[in-house]
Amino acid sequence: ANFHFATGGFTGTGGKYEPAGIVHRGEFVFTKEATSRIGVGNLYRLMRGYAEGGYVGGAGSPAQMRRAEGINFNQNNHVVIQNDGPNGRAGPQLMKAVYEMARKGAQDELRLQLRDGGMLSGSGG
Repeated sequence: ANFHFATGGFTGTGGKYEPAGIVHRGEFVFTKEATSRIGVGNLYRLMRGYAEGGYVGGAGSPAQMRRAEGINFNQNNHVVIQNDGPNGRAGPQLMKAVYEMARKGAQDELRLQLRDGGMLSGSGG
């Protein structure tokens, strides 16, 4: 069989613990289960644009773009409050609405920054 491992691709059928080739430094191997979950077609699409281990063209990784452009975060909120406090003071409904709005904004930003490439993802970006 002629698999052409040097260009990447499927290692062939066989048992999970049956050796199918050599992995070189700098390469990444997925388990059979992860490959099934992600899909071979999706993995090939991830490799598109690569030649000799380097990305050809494109805008770069999100981490590279973030370093070049800084972080931009926009959040739009529409809040309608009918104040229920005496003498124009902030009442409990207003305070609850402000709290919930801030909480949602914090959750959204944390979710974004915990993704791959985010400042909290552990990828060093």
